[in-house]
Amino acid sequence: MQNTEMSLKKVSRLFSQLPAVEGSMPTGDYRAEMTGPLWLRKSSGALLSGIGFSNWYGKRIFDNEQAINLRDGGAQLLEFLPMMLTTEVSRLDNKAAWLLRYPQSTHFPVRHMADELRPLNSHTLLGISYTELPGLKKLGLPFLLHKQF
Repeated sequence: MQNTEMSLKKVSRLFSQLPAVEGSMPTGDYRAEMTGPLWLRKSSGALLSGIGFSNWYGKRIFDNEQAINLRDGGAQLLEFLPMMLTTEVSRLDNKAAWLLRYPQSTHFPVRHMADELRPLNSHTLLGISYTELPGLKKLGLPFLLHKQF
């Protein structure tokens, strides 16, 4: 995905064209990159800061169905807000996707959010973050996760 400028509809279509996931999500650290329309990419820093994701770097995936968000701490990556990892049917197309969900003890509104992920290629995942809040259930916010080696 060379050009990260895509409409939300095109990102959703691309996600649906990706094959259903099989097996476990590859473990390791992933650097996040916002994708989608320009307005979303330009406002993502403020949006993320507003829900407690200041300096969000990406995610760390463990092999025990656990994940955690990573924050850029300058000299090191800092872990915050753990997640549970499962394979479930995507709300977008009814095919299997990896799903990252926050525990109910997580602060509002994050506890109502979940990320669906599928491999875009051998080192990049396409993610769409959804919320379960009324009026926002159909709005999926896209991002990329690039595997760090």
